[in-house]
Amino acid sequence: MAPNQSSRQDNAPENRPIIIDAEAKKIKRETKGKTEAEKKLIEAKSLLDITEESQEELISVTTVFPFQLFPDTITVDRQKVSIIRRHFFRVADTAVAKIGDIINVEASTGPFLGSVKIFSRYLSDSHYQMSYLTRGDTQRLQRILQGLLIAHEKGIDSSLIPRNELITMLLELGHPIE
Repeated sequence: MAPNQSSRQDNAPENRPIIIDAEAKKIKRETKGKTEAEKKLIEAKSLLDITEESQEELISVTTVFPFQLFPDTITVDRQKVSIIRRHFFRVADTAVAKIGDIINVEASTGPFLGSVKIFSRYLSDSHYQMSYLTRGDTQRLQRILQGLLIAHEKGIDSSLIPRNELITMLLELGHPIE
């Protein structure tokens, strides 16, 4: 699976993450009337803040070992979804999709196991399916991703919400109506 390769479309303003737009506005306010050295320090601090936020893992799920010899992993943070498909020892394909590039998430569950399909604008096959997840992991992943998609569509900046509170809110927001 190839990583996101559409650089022309990714640079369009409507595809940029909301947090980057908010940070850009904040930088403009803070750098007004400052020297070049002060401006560079403010920009570097903002980049560090964005990097720290994007590395905060919300959920990580792995396929069940006996059914898959080399378990695959999906990790979700505030900005992106990382999909790691393992083929052999120390051999893996990695794909990363921004939350804004994900179109939909579907989950299928059985009594013990489940599978998740993630549809994206830019993944090489337009979707990625991961099977042999535990039932609970399947439901939790689908709800958190669906909650993130809804929050992103509404333009909600989740960077100020503490991790545990955010997960609780996303689980509630992404919970399907039964």
